Amino acid sequence: MNFELNNRIKMLNPYSNVDALYGPYESLEEALQSVPEEVRAQGLTIGVVNNSGKIEEYWWDTEDL
Repeated sequence: MNFELNNRIKMLNPYSNVDALYGPYESLEEALQSVPEEVRAQGLTIGVVNNSGKIEEYWWDTEDL
């Protein structure tokens, strides 16, 4: 899936990651249940809240996860 932007965009409400699939999720299991297999691709990154309340990033290294 490609999304091309030809002009500069001003972000009014910037977030560190604007991908709706990023999360953050409360657990890795929640993330795996929430991200459809059809859109999982190598490099897709998700955020998971760890026990300290900080976000850890995970990404798919292959498309068959």
